[in-house]
Amino acid sequence: MRLWRITTLVTFLVIIISLVTACGSNTSQTTTQQWKVTRGDVTIKANGSGKVEVDIDSKPSFGTGGKVVKLNVKEGDRVTKGAVLAQLETDNLELALSQAKAAEAQAKLALIQAEVGEARATQDLYSAQFALDQIKAVSDIKDKIMQIEWEIKVMEVNRSQAQATGNSSSVKTLNESIRQKNLELAEQNQKLQDLLAKDEYAGVAPYEVKSFTIGGQRYDRLVVDDVRMKQQQVLLAEKAIEQAKANIEQAKMNLEHAAKAVQVAQKQLNDATITSPINGLVVNVDIQEGDIVSPSAVMNAAAPLYIIDTDSMKVTAQIDEIDIPGVKLGQPVIIKLDSAPDVQYAGTVESISMAPVANPQNTGVIVYEVKVDFNSPPPLEVKQGMSATVDIILDERKDVLIVPSRAIKLDAQGNPVINIMANDTIETRQVQVGITDGINTEITGGVNAGETVIITRTGETLNIFGQ
Repeated sequence: MRLWRITTLVTFLVIIISLVTACGSNTSQTTTQQWKVTRGDVTIKANGSGKVEVDIDSKPSFGTGGKVVKLNVKEGDRVTKGAVLAQLETDNLELALSQAKAAEAQAKLALIQAEVGEARATQDLYSAQFALDQIKAVSDIKDKIMQIEWEIKVMEVNRSQAQATGNSSSVKTLNESIRQKNLELAEQNQKLQDLLAKDEYAGVAPYEVKSFTIGGQRYDRLVVDDVRMKQQQVLLAEKAIEQAKANIEQAKMNLEHAAKAVQVAQKQLNDATITSPINGLVVNVDIQEGDIVSPSAVMNAAAPLYIIDTDSMKVTAQIDEIDIPGVKLGQPVIIKLDSAPDVQYAGTVESISMAPVANPQNTGVIVYEVKVDFNSPPPLEVKQGMSATVDIILDERKDVLIVPSRAIKLDAQGNPVINIMANDTIETRQVQVGITDGINTEITGGVNAGETVIITRTGETLNIFGQ
């Protein structure tokens, strides 16, 4: 029994030692692959996901209430800008517009009449002013004539006194002065006759009637009265012009009000018709002929029609901050839709956001929004809101020498090298590399097509504990 126990203990210790030894040792395994240097394409891509959206859309609606009498479209119809899509009953609106236009026409006529009134008042003022100027011209000459006549009479009285005193020198001087005044009087009388002989002075009386004297100056009463009358006529004409101008301003205000009423009536009539503001595809119709649209609900109701411009379809994708520096406007893009993953669409980078956008996954990753335009209008199967992925071609090399990226190592100086099979021996050769997509790398120098690249991989086998 004791011997068995000793034997069993020794056996158990051997097993433990074996297990411990096994636990402390790993077995290395080396694999070697051969790869022919070939020609191919290397593409660097930035990947992102997003949705199909449209840049141009419209939700036209009625601007007033009424009964829908015409609906000219259905979902899926293509429409052109300006096409009539739906219409309300417009009899009352057309009548209101006609009445507003009639009122506007009356206001225009009233304005014309006011302007004619102003023109007439202005003409009356011109006439009154002309008549006043005429009578003043006659009055001025007659004033001079009366002044001369008065001066002659004074001189004649003085001459009589000089004659009575025997002052011959004074008599002689006064005779000459009287002669000069008579010549001046004759000149003024002739001037008056010439003035009254003009056609425009026809009917102007010479006023050889009663006169009166003020401060030694004699005046013809009718001349004075006529001047006053003509001055009053001028004042009345000026007042008439002021009234005419006020009438014009009022007429202009009335016309402006009438024109606004026409605009309102026209807008209400226009609001009863929905026309397409864009070229596009009708994707939603939420009305039917015979529906009643409430005026109070127009502002709050959902738009009855929704139109999108399918030519403006784009994919708005989110690109990681690591990739965004390499994304440039105009770069080619491969678009795939989740609904048809085997179909590819060509696109182009149209815009890149300057600020990051919120990441819907809340992963803390910084992403930027990139809009990708379809190179050609997508088919009807592509719909707004569809999920999509994009591959943005950041860089690409066509028909270049390529080797697997895992074949390239760095030597002690940090130069890229690869192992080449030459004459049944493996030699390490320095190479020049171009771009890499992470799987394949472009080789720009150091190897030739057809040469064999040796890829050596060392792997470690796991122990019994899986470590």
